[in-house]
Amino acid sequence: MLSSPEIRDQAYQFFIQESVEFLQALEEGLLKLREDHSVPQIHTLMRAAHSIKGGAASIGGMDSIQVIAHQLEDVLRALYQDDVLVDMELEELLLEGYDCLRNPLMQQIETGTNDGEPWVEKFQPVYERLVERLGDAMEANNELPTAAELGVDIVQVIFMGDIEEGLVRIANVLENPSHPEVAGELRAQAQVFLGVGELVNFTGFVAIAKATQDALELYPQEAKPSVNWPTIISKPPKLPCSLESGAPGAVRAKHYSPGQNRARAPPRSNRQRPRRP
Repeated sequence: MLSSPEIRDQAYQFFIQESVEFLQALEEGLLKLREDHSVPQIHTLMRAAHSIKGGAASIGGMDSIQVIAHQLEDVLRALYQDDVLVDMELEELLLEGYDCLRNPLMQQIETGTNDGEPWVEKFQPVYERLVERLGDAMEANNELPTAAELGVDIVQVIFMGDIEEGLVRIANVLENPSHPEVAGELRAQAQVFLGVGELVNFTGFVAIAKATQDALELYPQEAKPSVNWPTIISKPPKLPCSLESGAPGAVRAKHYSPGQNRARAPPRSNRQRPRRP
């Protein structure tokens, strides 16, 4: 958990902005999981749950959110198994679990605090039913499939999307000399890099992200825009990847301005719940 109040506040604002997108990704992905049970789709769900878990743990004060996100991530990991049938029953259970995460997180986003313990208690029987429903898939060592199994290298796709986008965000911060929250933005982006590295078991990248976090925690005053920053950071190159822009699975980096408005997660009442025949 962060100890510097200034960096914690800045990282918290980044986490709140990102969490809205993560909730949207989870809800939209779960609602179409019966039609799209592909590995990239499961990865999108996993990445959202993993990022919420990591952000809540890093910032602190959101233990209940962290616990629910962690257990939901474990459930989603089991979906990598080919023999898992995603039917209406499983979809409804996953959506119930999502609601238990969404409600305290939206309370945190809207009020700055959350009463998450009742949601942890409500989630536990849902989690137990999911574990029972998924059976052996919960015990399997669910690593990311290989490029040969997928027909596309998912690790390359991840790095083209999450990492290249992160470099663009860092560049935007460093190119704005008047931006007051450089350390917090960099610390928050390092947390994103850490989560991606953990998700794909890229130990070297995880080590770099952790070292960056430690340096920013110890010397936040040194994190400031400077003309001496290397050109490779201010104008990040495209990562080497066989997936060229426009090819199937290619992901473009989005332009991001720190503090820009994000769309809010859709109200729960607007959700198109699956209906039993």
